[in-house]
Parts: sequence; C-alpha cells; structure tokens
Amino acid sequence: VRPYPGPGALVRGVMEGTAAAKVGLQGMEIDPASGRVALGDRIVAIDGTRIQSTTDLLDRLGERTIGDRVELMIIRGGETLRVDVTLQAVAPE
Repeated sequence: VRPYPGPGALVRGVMEGTAAAKVGLQGMEIDPASGRVALGDRIVAIDGTRIQSTTDLLDRLGERTIGDRVELMIIRGGETLRVDVTLQAVAPE
C-alpha cells in the first residue's frame, strides 16, 4: 500500500498466497514496452468506514486481529467494488 493523491490507499503490489491475492486485489503494473504505469486498486473504505489515507487504512487494520473478516470498498478503473477479506499474518520479506 502506498500514499495516493486523493482519498484512499493505493495498492502498490499484492504478494502471492496472501488474503489480498485470494480475493483478487490488484496492484500497480508497469507495461514493459511503454513504461507506462497502470494504477492498482484504491481502498476507500473498510467495514463502511471511509479511508482517507494509507495511515487510516493501517490504523483500521491495527484495530483488528488475524482471522477477522473485513469488507473493503475499492475503486478499480472507475468502478466501485466490495470484497470480503479474512485477515492473515504475512511472513516478513
């Protein structure tokens, strides 16, 4: 997740095998031919609470525990989607 100029938190990348990958969250991609960046999903709410920044998202996630199920509202290509995610621990890289 990375700061984004606007409300929400931009998904920079998604690690294989994570809860985010399992529900299909999409991170940024770079077209190797043109070098153009396609923005990933933007998380704008968690369990109905609006997210204004990456810090907001991390604060809200910090209030939950592994195994909790949360609903994320995301913006993808101008479309608003809702996805349910079960939180899990991720091994450090």
